[in-house]
Amino acid sequence: MFYMLFITTLTVFPLIIGGLIYIGFRPDTLLMFSWFQFLGIDSVVFVLRDYLSQFDLPSWVNYPWLKATGL
Repeated sequence: MFYMLFITTLTVFPLIIGGLIYIGFRPDTLLMFSWFQFLGIDSVVFVLRDYLSQFDLPSWVNYPWLKATGL
């Protein structure tokens, strides 16, 4: 039982953190924001984005592929 909880935590926690970074700090012109609007959760997403906007992330967290490719 403990093992399954441990594995689940190691799987779910990084997905939640990564999803929050992606939703909170990526441009709102991405296709997923029109999906949020279609689903009717865009107001919740924009409140979350407003809250997360008070934090500054280094560019390598938000755009890691740019650093990996040297752009």
